Amino acid sequence: MDLSPGEADSLEADLIRTIDYVKIIERFDGEIPALDMRASRGKNKARLDVPEKGLSREAAMRNAPETDGPFFKAPPNIKR
Repeated sequence: MDLSPGEADSLEADLIRTIDYVKIIERFDGEIPALDMRASRGKNKARLDVPEKGLSREAAMRNAPETDGPFFKAPPNIKR
């Protein structure tokens, strides 16, 4: 693999984060931890995931800083 020094550093950092994440997953025993609402002081109550009526396309697009026809326009977020 031919990588520039910057690409090699970026790849190394990604691999380290991946390995650290795998170490966390390995500690998980398969049991679902109990929901602890104390950390949120009761502001974020657990609720059922029930579909609700959302915004119309027109209302949603009014909040968009930039559009491309019927779509939101966003800057690219993947570095190449």
